[in-house]
Amino acid sequence: MDADRAAAGQWLEGGEQLAALILDDGFQHLQLERDLNLVLIDATDPEGGGQIIPLGRLREPLTSLRRADAIVVTRSDHAFDQALLDQTIRTYCQRDVPVFFAYHDLICLMRLDQPGSLTPVQLSREPVAILSGIARPDLFSSDVEHYGALPVLRCDFADHHRYDAAEFTLFENDAIAKGARLIVTTEKDAINLPPSALESSRLPVYAALIEFRCEDEGSLRSLVLRAIISGKSHRKSELANR
Repeated sequence: MDADRAAAGQWLEGGEQLAALILDDGFQHLQLERDLNLVLIDATDPEGGGQIIPLGRLREPLTSLRRADAIVVTRSDHAFDQALLDQTIRTYCQRDVPVFFAYHDLICLMRLDQPGSLTPVQLSREPVAILSGIARPDLFSSDVEHYGALPVLRCDFADHHRYDAAEFTLFENDAIAKGARLIVTTEKDAINLPPSALESSRLPVYAALIEFRCEDEGSLRSLVLRAIISGKSHRKSELANR
């Protein structure tokens, strides 16, 4: 992780040949040259509370949406206010900006304390303990419950939380006391769990593997590929003119 995104990009370009650099949360890094600005809007909270961090979930004012080349509406499989979403896009985005509707699909649960996996349907009627340190833990919990899991304990930590062994042991003790037969966490949290705690875990620990799905995947892929090809051609032209 490099706080200087421009320096990190230059370092990567100095190594193996790359087709593209994809940045997470790169929209606000205005000093970076980019070929395509994709902005994700959560269907269940399209205005992000209307406030910038730390008062809300926005990293920039909503007026910055005018820089978006395309909008990807995430969590579109959940119930949401279509009128509010339409109003947000109409008010702040360019009039002709393409809009794609997407969702996340829980495809598998990988066991962390030893080799193994579960399919989502195997969660049905299983008493589980849910552990997460993400921005929207309620949505993760609903994804797990969607497959019939029976949460007997849920513990939400702050986003990007790094767990220590004592925290995990306390959570596991509580989970066992409440009758949980397994612990479910996110891929993001899996890398922040202490290996020593996983090795000595008395309950199986699983990370939910989530895949991105888009209703019009072909059009979104074409948009990205056109931007990559156009960007490479532009940079070749710049080099030739130097």
